[in-house]
Amino acid sequence: IGANVGLFSRATVKLAEAIDSMECYVFAYEPVKATYTKLVDAVSMSKGKILPLNLGVGRHSMELPIAFTGTGDEHATFLSETYQQKNDTETEMVRVVALDDEVKPGGNLGALGGYLTVAKISAEGFNYRILQGMRGLLTQHTIKLIMWEYDMRESTERMLSTEIEFISSYGYKVFIVGSKKGLDLQHFLNGGQDTDHLRILRVDGQFNNKQLDYVRKKLDMKLNLVAV
Repeated sequence: IGANVGLFSRATVKLAEAIDSMECYVFAYEPVKATYTKLVDAVSMSKGKILPLNLGVGRHSMELPIAFTGTGDEHATFLSETYQQKNDTETEMVRVVALDDEVKPGGNLGALGGYLTVAKISAEGFNYRILQGMRGLLTQHTIKLIMWEYDMRESTERMLSTEIEFISSYGYKVFIVGSKKGLDLQHFLNGGQDTDHLRILRVDGQFNNKQLDYVRKKLDMKLNLVAV
């Protein structure tokens, strides 16, 4: 979700192909029309394993305006109040869907059985609304891994614990992923090296440190979270 030009989508398919018994499809949701067009070209060699969709994802099915500054803008957002306005800022209306609706027989995922096992979310502050739109999936616990990015400056929820408690209420364990040196998950996904190694810190339930929200406000960095 928030596929941009498909780097993560292509990496996922490549990983699945390395495991002979793994048959999977990637549904790549990209709301910005121009970026979606580049996404279609970028995944054209995936042999149908990556299915690009020119849609946004949220709490409910609706139409919303999205703000961006051109093709491939990684900071395109539905939250116009948090977007740093620039002279070249553009907006366009986008159809938004909820994942709970997408897995139904009439939805895009429903066409292939509606079975969703991994969700990767990069939605520039819209993450919590996307999570709220997948309550049914979370209840069924068919999603085995959820990855998302939290940025207090952009999130609809100013408290990190809000998103952690929401996910963990459905029985998921939640971890912050990064390194002692402060390198985020993207560094490792891109093949970066770090002598400190990738580290995880569990933050749900009894592991939740109430100082996280306070400390988070003092850090000018994003946090990568995973739920399993």
